Amino acid sequence: MRIVKYMAALAVVIGASACSESFFDLKPDNEVVVDQTYKTAKDFDIAIMGCYAKLQTQNSYYLECCEYRSDNLYLNAPTSGTQDRYDIDQFKDVATNGILEDCWANFNNGVYRCNMVLDRIDAAAIDESLKAQYKGEALFIRAYTYFNMYRAWGGVPTTSKVVTVSEALKVGRSSNEQMFDFIAGDLKAIIEGGLLPKTYGNADLGRATEGAAKALLAKVYLVDP
Repeated sequence: MRIVKYMAALAVVIGASACSESFFDLKPDNEVVVDQTYKTAKDFDIAIMGCYAKLQTQNSYYLECCEYRSDNLYLNAPTSGTQDRYDIDQFKDVATNGILEDCWANFNNGVYRCNMVLDRIDAAAIDESLKAQYKGEALFIRAYTYFNMYRAWGGVPTTSKVVTVSEALKVGRSSNEQMFDFIAGDLKAIIEGGLLPKTYGNADLGRATEGAAKALLAKVYLVDP
């Protein structure tokens, strides 16, 4: 009998809350609800981990786009399942190449993740040293991503902030000089601003350091147009 009364009371509470206006205040499940995130240090740490995670999904770039253009891998003739690789091996970049299309989408999503952090990090009320680190990491990953895009396609459309689809369609292709200035500018901001630490503790090993930014900048100088 006591259980029946308890269940009846619980049903009344649930029914009352279900009838409130907030119950129907639903967020679109196809959009990032940014007004409720990017506030705490934990929020930004998770966002930065998402930027790093994107790098882990780019193995096909190194294997397909780099190795097949070198002497390490080659295809003598295409088959029904290797036409895309064969075209890359023969330096034929066509718009219908699925490998290149996947790399393009992957890289641009990585830039988007970095820009989401950079658009909001300055206004965050978090520890200044962590703020500098997260900003430096986002700048480094963005610079590294654009550097790889430059090596694959030359000048590409670049964005320093999150843009809408309609805005993205209006962004033109950057020249070689503009690509160099953009990528080197991100890396110089890290180095000159002291945004990244020289080393990390064991719990954070693998994160971008000041030395990594300097090394990437050196590679950028090697391909300076």
